[in-house]
Amino acid sequence: MTISRSFSGAAMRRPLSICEKVLNKLCLRYQFFTPINWQLLSVASGFLFVTILFLAMIACGFIPPLPPSWGADKVYNHYDRHKKGIQAGAAMVVICSGLCLPYGAVVSKQLRLIRDVDPILGDLSLVACGVASVTFMMSSTFLGLATFRDYGPELTLLLSDLFWFTLIMQWPPFWIQSWTIAWAILSDKSSDPAFPRSLAILNFIAPLALSSATAIHLHQHGPYAWNGALTFWLAFVLFFAQVGLDLFTMRRNILRSRRLELAEQTN
Repeated sequence: MTISRSFSGAAMRRPLSICEKVLNKLCLRYQFFTPINWQLLSVASGFLFVTILFLAMIACGFIPPLPPSWGADKVYNHYDRHKKGIQAGAAMVVICSGLCLPYGAVVSKQLRLIRDVDPILGDLSLVACGVASVTFMMSSTFLGLATFRDYGPELTLLLSDLFWFTLIMQWPPFWIQSWTIAWAILSDKSSDPAFPRSLAILNFIAPLALSSATAIHLHQHGPYAWNGALTFWLAFVLFFAQVGLDLFTMRRNILRSRRLELAEQTN
């Protein structure tokens, strides 16, 4: 019995040893798992985050958004007609909750690279993104539940309202993250700032548009409803513009860092 066990243990260790040697050679040869590549992947996850979120809204038939003034029967009929799209959209939104975490991490990293910036700005930005991730998890849960069973018009209406409230009303994490970015940009005293100072203006203004979502529980019509010109359309455009420009700027900075590293290695 002892001989059999030792033989089986040796037989298991040999494939693991071979696998370990192959992985070591691959890691040493291709040098893929570097800090720069991780930052680029985190930026890519940010682009995927906003792209998948937009596609999820289209799949659900939520562009334009369902009017909050709709009754239970109209909302129920919409969810019934778009059942497959909403099921796909719920999965896409929960994926977004994961993708926004590497995005938040690379934002925090880039803020820490700015000279004389208080490290608490990077910490606060990362925490805000973590909270935002939870809100996307919650909204995807309500959206998935709405098509999980035939709950009837009234409960479907309730789940739909919960989805819109958790998606739109929970804007403060984005406000905190955007203003920490703006503060860090304006505190950069170097002659060649990492972020254009004009980008601080967009990071300051975008949350002001999102703040109109604070009153969606008071309005079913008009610009302050969740489908309104201020609460949805203006906020929607500014949010995607702000995140997109921040990502493009960070990608430029990371690629510049990689070029400098390569130049130092060749010299």
